Amino acid sequence: NNNNNNNNNNNNNNQLNQMQMLQQHGGRGGKCTKTYKGGHKNETFCIFSDYVVTSNDPRRAAILTGSECGNPCLYDLQSRTVRQILRGGHRDAVLAVSAHKTKDILSTGGMSNDCTVRFWAPKKSCYDGPWE
Repeated sequence: NNNNNNNNNNNNNNQLNQMQMLQQHGGRGGKCTKTYKGGHKNETFCIFSDYVVTSNDPRRAAILTGSECGNPCLYDLQSRTVRQILRGGHRDAVLAVSAHKTKDILSTGGMSNDCTVRFWAPKKSCYDGPWE
């Protein structure tokens, strides 16, 4: 019985220490270093994002976010400015987004009034080319 009590106390102490560490670091073990805003709408749902870093041109590095307005958004990774709003692909909030890890392909998924997954690729192979 003493061994069981000691094990329970150790587990409780470990859980308490982990909770205290998470609280000290904003709940995620780290701190927010960049915020991207101005291009997407996020008032009700949990909007996901992904890194876009697959191109041979590092200037194309971006953050892809979903949006409740139905238009996913690309932000410049370093400047945090809106690079492009991907319009016309969805009729409902876009909560699911993903960037292919080795090719310049993005995917976005719309909610229940839309029920579509869209794939986007750069119109041109250069840095200034928009995604379609």
